[in-house]
Amino acid sequence: MSFLTLVSNSFHSIVAFYTSMLASRRLFGLIVGRSPPP
Repeated sequence: MSFLTLVSNSFHSIVAFYTSMLASRRLFGLIVGRSPPP
């Protein structure tokens, strides 16, 4: 396994994690905004 492949894999995993975090935060905001506050 070359260094470039390792960097590419870690970069892809970071991007995937960031995208999923943004999506979950947006979904959470949608749910919180839609439901009335307790």
